[in-house]
Amino acid sequence: MKFMASVFCFNQRLKQINLIFFIFFISSWSYEALAFHCFSNGVLVSGGEYRLNIKIGPNFNDGKNSFLDLSSQVQCWNDGGFIDTLSLNTGKVELNKEIFGSVSGGVSVRGANYNIPVPNVYIMTLSPVVDEHAWNAKPLPLKMYFNLNKGIGDSLNIKVGDYIGSLGFTMRNNVGSSYTYTWKIYASNNSSLEPSSCTVTAGNPLNVEFGNVERLDIGTAAGTHDVLKSLAIKCQGTDAHSINVKLSMTPTSWSTSQIATSNTDLGVSVSTGDKTLSNNDSFDMAIKGSSTADLTFSLLRNPKTKAAAVATGAFTASATLIVSEP
Repeated sequence: MKFMASVFCFNQRLKQINLIFFIFFISSWSYEALAFHCFSNGVLVSGGEYRLNIKIGPNFNDGKNSFLDLSSQVQCWNDGGFIDTLSLNTGKVELNKEIFGSVSGGVSVRGANYNIPVPNVYIMTLSPVVDEHAWNAKPLPLKMYFNLNKGIGDSLNIKVGDYIGSLGFTMRNNVGSSYTYTWKIYASNNSSLEPSSCTVTAGNPLNVEFGNVERLDIGTAAGTHDVLKSLAIKCQGTDAHSINVKLSMTPTSWSTSQIATSNTDLGVSVSTGDKTLSNNDSFDMAIKGSSTADLTFSLLRNPKTKAAAVATGAFTASATLIVSEP
């Protein structure tokens, strides 16, 4: 009986040992499935949704601005056990519209640009063989950018604590598990861009007056009844600007390079230098401080209409010059 009791106790111990081993195995499996970690400025970045305080800017320029470089502020490593692949989650990159408004932007991954809405983009793979432990951490090769144009008056002001936007990630390992992360980006510094204010012809429209014209003198080519006007553009500051000026108008039935008037037999051409502008044609102006473009407006007759058949009386016409900085 004593012998049997001893065996019974031994079996109980085996059951307890097996149970403890089983629990440890499950716990180990769960830990290894989350084998991917990052830190920023020495602080561990957790999974799920996380607030990330990042230095922005500090200086902004015209055009594309890579304002947030995570490769210099976030490093990631593998904790061992699984091969982890990190990608951007489709449609999960955003810029805060309260700050950026309608300004476009996106992300750069290894030098390739992806505009918002950003698709699924591969970022990096971390292997337990070469990337295990924090001392083998790799920089996260990702930047955020936006596009600004100081010449048309865009301004941007970011203060410490401002919400900048978010990055959504998906981490997948080589056993089929996947996890999502959302990093909310907040500014840890102040940064701003002040626009270079530009004015066009002092903000006034170009009024072209041909005065009293003898209809018999109206020709079909420029040179007889011409009016010269100056398009003046002045910009504050010392920045250089490349300005594009485009003509938008309703052309006559006989020429795409003549503005239709209220008199169906008359048109007005617009030329600058040796170029006569057609509808949607444009020309460029290089401006540093101020510059002027001379425009020639010419009154012309429909070549199929005899001069004596042109209706008399006042006439009007209008067109639009669209000034922008590409």
